[in-house]
Amino acid sequence: MQSSIYTSRYRDHDIRIVGIGMLDGWHLAVQIKPAWQAPWPTWRDRETRYEDFDEVKTAGMAWARKAIDERLPVLHR
Repeated sequence: MQSSIYTSRYRDHDIRIVGIGMLDGWHLAVQIKPAWQAPWPTWRDRETRYEDFDEVKTAGMAWARKAIDERLPVLHR
């Protein structure tokens, strides 16, 4: 078993992509922390298995950006 972490920022949010390599492939978890509040609950993709960490990183960032973009309009009403 191995793990890798990728960190990034998007629209004032800290994003952490965690990939865990297991015998059946790579598993994905995404952690998002807005600058102004507590972290959101960790999201885990329990259905998909990824070939490598690059796929984990790409899928995780796509999910994080979508989650942030969809929640931000609600926060600014």
